[in-house]
Amino acid sequence: MPPTSPCAASRRSAAPLAVGGRVLGAITLVAGPGRNFGESEAWLAQDLARRAALALDAERRRGTARELLQMVGGELRAPLASLGRALRATTDPAKAGAVRTAARALSAVAREARLAARFVAVTPDTGGRRVDLGNLVDAAVNAVADEARAKGVDVETAVDRDAVEVAGDRRRLRQAAQRLLEAAVRSTPAGGRVCTRLSRAGARAVLAVSMVGATVAPPAGLRLTIARQLVEHQGGTLTTAGEGPGPTLTVSLPLA
Repeated sequence: MPPTSPCAASRRSAAPLAVGGRVLGAITLVAGPGRNFGESEAWLAQDLARRAALALDAERRRGTARELLQMVGGELRAPLASLGRALRATTDPAKAGAVRTAARALSAVAREARLAARFVAVTPDTGGRRVDLGNLVDAAVNAVADEARAKGVDVETAVDRDAVEVAGDRRRLRQAAQRLLEAAVRSTPAGGRVCTRLSRAGARAVLAVSMVGATVAPPAGLRLTIARQLVEHQGGTLTTAGEGPGPTLTVSLPLA
């Protein structure tokens, strides 16, 4: 039996459409003339809201899955074509390098596809845990250090002296920061720099990743698509700008 509602009978009964700690909207039932809502109608509204929220979230996740699968298909097209051409010429020893290059490209796309599948399958934790973004940025920088060093790209970090904390899923936020830095390193030419700055701007935490030496922003590939989805799931935004010493990717999240 549901607990007693603290609300007196009324002609309206409203309930939020909430899932995973996020409010998607609300549902309101309005009684006809001469009739009021009691406890049973109030609990009916809450049950309808819960079911509607789950349905809306499922549809959103299906849309995300379609977007990521389309992105995977696009990413696979070029390496598959290269591999096909190389395989048709495998009798020529000079073509062996092309086969290896195409195989490496396919392996990289396969890793991204597995990450995309895990992202679609798991609902993020948006329960409001406090997360220190400075620690996550340091971890992301360390994760791309070897790749940056091998390419000849310097990675610089500047973090606000005061703790920059947000409420969200620590694992997903770290994934977003790492994907962002990976995209930046791969879009910056040898001899260039990736400058990462974490600061506060009013009630927002701002992570700006600039690619000094790059002339164009990273393409909207899997890494940026996944990073954007991860950030948006935490109530934030990811934008791209061309001003300054190089293209800049900027993440904005509400402070805890």
